[in-house]
Amino acid sequence: ILSSVNAMVRAAAATATGANGSSGGEWRVQFASFRNIADAIATWQHLKERAGDALDGVEPVVAPADLGARGLYHRLQAGPIDGGDAARALCARVQQAIPGQDCLAVRVRTP
Repeated sequence: ILSSVNAMVRAAAATATGANGSSGGEWRVQFASFRNIADAIATWQHLKERAGDALDGVEPVVAPADLGARGLYHRLQAGPIDGGDAARALCARVQQAIPGQDCLAVRVRTP
């Protein structure tokens, strides 16, 4: 699990620093936000089991979000996704596979 956590955090850091080479940013689908990275990893594994092939072609990303006085949260996202329409379509596929699953298409802006 630790190697999975490290890979997800590295992916988030690479995007945040612009290492993906994209000047306009990339898109992802965000599923949840957690105080604890382990909960994000467990939720990703649960989503993959329940969503079937709806998550094929994307990788998990745990993006840190410092909310000041509220503390550090870890946003569970999937990506990269090529454009907002594709991100919204992925969200719809996941929601069809897992009724009631929250998700949101988010654009990740790079500096």
